Amino acid sequence: MPSTLKSLARKALRFYLTNTPIKKGRYPLMMLVHNWASESVTVEVMTTDRGKMKLDLDDMAQFPLYYNIYEWRDTPTIMKLAQGSRVILDIGGNIGQMALLFSQLAEKVYTFEPIPDMANRLQENIDLNHLGKKITLTRVALTNMTGKITFGLPPKGNRGTGSTILAEHLKHHTIEVDAMILDEFIAKNSITGVDFIKMDIEGAELFALQGMKQLLASDQPIILLEMTISMMTQAGYGPQDLLAFLGGFGYECYEITKNGIKGPLFDPKPASENYCFLTKKHVSLQKVKETILN
Repeated sequence: MPSTLKSLARKALRFYLTNTPIKKGRYPLMMLVHNWASESVTVEVMTTDRGKMKLDLDDMAQFPLYYNIYEWRDTPTIMKLAQGSRVILDIGGNIGQMALLFSQLAEKVYTFEPIPDMANRLQENIDLNHLGKKITLTRVALTNMTGKITFGLPPKGNRGTGSTILAEHLKHHTIEVDAMILDEFIAKNSITGVDFIKMDIEGAELFALQGMKQLLASDQPIILLEMTISMMTQAGYGPQDLLAFLGGFGYECYEITKNGIKGPLFDPKPASENYCFLTKKHVSLQKVKETILN
């Protein structure tokens, strides 16, 4: 049974973190209090920027949403880059934290999540906000082949961090999921006007990009992705491989910060940060010009 004292502590912390104008120190405070107040409970709340969400408060990727500080540093810049998009592809949808945000900025959002529990919660969050016509969920992993692939799932912590990269290291926590090539999905569903892609797929980003060569050559969407060096290393490639592949389509790498984007970068050394990849066409857009830091 949930503790009344811990529940009150979480609610008080949520109120403070949501309403305080003080930005510095919010994340360490959240971690300090929540580590004590964490319980295996599910809540339904109205977030400040993503609508209603059902959240598991013992999941490391979900409780920051409860406290309304999920990726607070990068979100304003990401929203500027994604605003006015016709179609956004959300690859690695988790429980919908970015798909719900993108639904405010685009005409249509396609989100991809292969982990059954995550996909079920994602669909719940779509339904809670009556966004079934705006957001389409597809329960597949996007990679460079079509068929079945093995996914490794972490036993606890951030349950959305499952990936093909973890499969060899988590032999006792694996499932089989459907996989496909994005170019095939786009052709099959007659999708046009893809202006923005977000990817957070735990080191498998290069493989997903290899499955969208036609899209990269034609639509050339803005690309947002997380580079995690440890996961990339396990997958057998590094940041330079990613830069070289996307460079072949005219993209350059920019780091996302709370004040805008820095770049172009030619030798990024990421721990686990968000980057965007832009072409010369993107850099000429007014919304992008406003985010570039001199």
